[in-house]
Amino acid sequence: MNRFLESLAIDLYNNYPDLGDWQIIVPNKRAGLYLKQYLSKQSTAAFWAPEITDIQSWVAQETPEVAADNLSLIFHLYEATTEVMKRQNINWDMDFDRFHFWGDLLVKDFEDVDKNLSDARVVFKQVQDLKEIEQRFDPLSDDEFRLFRGFWESFFDSGSQRKERFLVWWNQMGLIYENFQSRLKAEKLTYPGRMFRQLAEAPELNAFHKKMIFAGFNILSKSEIILLSRLLESGQAEIRWEVDEYYLADIHQEAGRYFREYLKHPQLKKGFPTKIPNRISAHLPETRVIGAPGVLGQTQSLREILEKLPTEELSDTAVVICDQNMLFPLLDSLPENISELNVTMGYPLRHTPLYAFCNQLLDLQLTAKEKENRFYHEPCLRLLRNPYLGAFARDEAATLAEEIESKNQIFPSMEDIENELLKKIFKKQTSNHSLLEYLQEILLYLHEQQHQRDDERSKIDAEYLFAFIRHLNRIKDLLAGWHEKLSTEQLIRIFKELAASMRIPFSGEPLNGLQIMGPLETRSLNFKNVIYLGFNEDAYPGLKPSQSFIPYHIRKAFGMPTFEHNESLYAYYFYRQLHSAETLYLIYNNVSSETVRAEQSRYILQLEAEHPQAKDKIKHEVKLFEGMPKVAEEIKVKKSEAVKVALEEYRQRISADNKGISATALTDFMECKLRFYLKEVMQITGSEEVGEEVDAAQLGRILHNALENLYKPFQKKEVSRANIEAMINQLPTEIEKLYKEELGSDVDTSFGRNLLAKEIITDFAKQILSRDKDSTPFTFLRAEERLLISHMTAEGKKVQFKGFVDRQDEIMKDGQSIHRVIDYKTGKADPKFGSLNDLFRVGDDYEVKRFKKLPFQTFFYAYLLKQKYPQLTSLLPGVASMRNMATPKGDYQYMNSAKTDVIYDDDLHLGFSEKVDALISDIFDNDDLVFSQTEDEAYCSYCPFKAYCRK
Repeated sequence: MNRFLESLAIDLYNNYPDLGDWQIIVPNKRAGLYLKQYLSKQSTAAFWAPEITDIQSWVAQETPEVAADNLSLIFHLYEATTEVMKRQNINWDMDFDRFHFWGDLLVKDFEDVDKNLSDARVVFKQVQDLKEIEQRFDPLSDDEFRLFRGFWESFFDSGSQRKERFLVWWNQMGLIYENFQSRLKAEKLTYPGRMFRQLAEAPELNAFHKKMIFAGFNILSKSEIILLSRLLESGQAEIRWEVDEYYLADIHQEAGRYFREYLKHPQLKKGFPTKIPNRISAHLPETRVIGAPGVLGQTQSLREILEKLPTEELSDTAVVICDQNMLFPLLDSLPENISELNVTMGYPLRHTPLYAFCNQLLDLQLTAKEKENRFYHEPCLRLLRNPYLGAFARDEAATLAEEIESKNQIFPSMEDIENELLKKIFKKQTSNHSLLEYLQEILLYLHEQQHQRDDERSKIDAEYLFAFIRHLNRIKDLLAGWHEKLSTEQLIRIFKELAASMRIPFSGEPLNGLQIMGPLETRSLNFKNVIYLGFNEDAYPGLKPSQSFIPYHIRKAFGMPTFEHNESLYAYYFYRQLHSAETLYLIYNNVSSETVRAEQSRYILQLEAEHPQAKDKIKHEVKLFEGMPKVAEEIKVKKSEAVKVALEEYRQRISADNKGISATALTDFMECKLRFYLKEVMQITGSEEVGEEVDAAQLGRILHNALENLYKPFQKKEVSRANIEAMINQLPTEIEKLYKEELGSDVDTSFGRNLLAKEIITDFAKQILSRDKDSTPFTFLRAEERLLISHMTAEGKKVQFKGFVDRQDEIMKDGQSIHRVIDYKTGKADPKFGSLNDLFRVGDDYEVKRFKKLPFQTFFYAYLLKQKYPQLTSLLPGVASMRNMATPKGDYQYMNSAKTDVIYDDDLHLGFSEKVDALISDIFDNDDLVFSQTEDEAYCSYCPFKAYCRK
């Protein structure tokens, strides 16, 4: 194997007798560690080693100012921006918590401006029209000027408000930059881009104490090019490039784009070897391209590879994670033969369970009652079901969650908790300072508990807990002069923003064991076995446009990084692994979803198209694992003996007092037989939730009960216009009372969704009463009548039906008094149908789209009434629909066929009864019945068993 750092170590040892007088500068600390290891192997005798450092540390050593952390920079930038806006008399009312995101972008932009030696006064020049561009931007070359002018033309073609706002902001950028620099200078603070700029623009080079070798770099900023050129020209430094003829000679290869430029540079060309090696063309590693389904399939593929690797090769194996979300699934799937590992990549805190946990703690505190240790139920339940509590307080948390739900506690009291961790969590905080202390106390407790565990995952959890505690301490220090000036909401928003941007470093044995890293951490390193995980186009290179105040055309004109820069960077990282790897594994997700495309990385296709050995060396395979998600097979429950027993138990259960088959149960059967079986026969239901905001069922109950209570004094009496007006006046009080009864006395209906829902249901009830007022006088008969009717199947089995008829009255219609049967509907209602056959699905002989649910339900209530009161010769079934009533001409809707309101008379009753007989016989008497899934997925939208069926 030809490893770059190993070759460098051999060269240094053999050809630099005064090695202790040299300083070797590499891209990052990890490369320095490997270089030291390779140097130590060159001799068993002691010798003076060179000083080895990464370039960031080297620049910091040569700069008198102190590099500020990112949060401090954003604070200073906020103050600089506020001062400039005030000085310019520009309306500026942005709080720091809102500014933080924009400030972070602007700091990165200033970093790019400085590192690439761009003149901020020119980049951010105040511009009024195109003539000013032509007059003021002389420093640009013709090509750069065309790019710059092309961008601004798009802004001067139109006077849109968005573009005007951009120009107002843009015209202050230069002043903000200068004020920002002045503030940092006064505090003796700086940032990396500024440090590089100061060194590159210094009138004279520093008197460096050692000669330097820069090794393993790729794309250099303008400041780095100027600085290295001056050092090379003065003889104070040397440079070593790691390149290959494969991508250097091919002008279409993005991996060699910047190296081709350096070959033409008078100083930088000195770092290229006399003969450019051609390792990739000569020897392509044995390459396995593995398509596997999802994260689970990819990590199982990785596990198989690692299990087969010899133990002695594990320390010479790198797993490169292209999608950082896969780190923890990877760690959870490592095989037992991995006794040592080192995670090099920094992992975003926002992707850890810890981030969600901390957010939940803060959300909990926002909902605390002002003078009590009581919290809103939703954040309570989220915390009680958080994995952290599952590890330390599983039983207590589960019991408490069950109690909150079973008692429908909106603001449960947390006074009598015994578990130590739960006591710390459910403790009301009264100030911003105590809020930060509260977080720290809980995290320290969790860290102590995790640290006591022995398994590898707990050690990793403890590690990122500790890293976050350190970040939290830093945040506390930085906010020391600020947090009491902020509202609790502002402090929490700032904290969440900061936590979301944090990356958690992992430690480990840096040179031993399996190496797990991101693409950036592979710089200058070479391994025998390289495994790319998540090698999809979206992840590698996965180049999305970076957010910036400086648009692409201006970045391009001033030589600042663009997506082409990043594209070349990632291409080089990939191709340089081919210099020395013996085996290459490229694992990608081959199953698309709503958020992921199953598209392998472009570099796989490029290798296959361009490399002469591709046909022999690149092998494709597709992985399917036992237990992996597959296309869902149709679920069918046949009438086995066990199912017949269950059906008989169901029949007896519903024939007991006050029980029966409802219209909803029958429509469930006709929509989806499996749903009927699970819900009715097996009595499987979804979990109940605490409700402070009404759902559709509760909304319906409140409406029904309100109208029932208002009409109760008028049962079997004539109702006048004055009676209805009195009901309308009583309605708000009645709705408020019922709302409290439904959701609990402590529910607040004065704001938010509860206020909106209460107003909606009040308005709906008022619309019904207003229509009733127009129909006066009429006779109100009954409200919410419960009907229980016995029915015998063809085989003589007794079955009971049940139903609630919302309302019955007698009105004058077309000059005749008619018995009306009304159902209240909070949703939409379609009363139209063609014939009786449209209302039923019996057996297998039906058309999917002809089943009419609403007419079936209303006729079913009429059917039950006719069974109970045979003397009723004609009924008018109808609905009061919220959507229809809300329209100016909205009124009661009656079941309608051929544009005619349908009267439920004796003939219709006979036909309906026959269909019901057939339906019930199909359920209980048909041994060939199969409880299968619906053919129409429209019925699955709100089904409680949707996840089970996977439709």
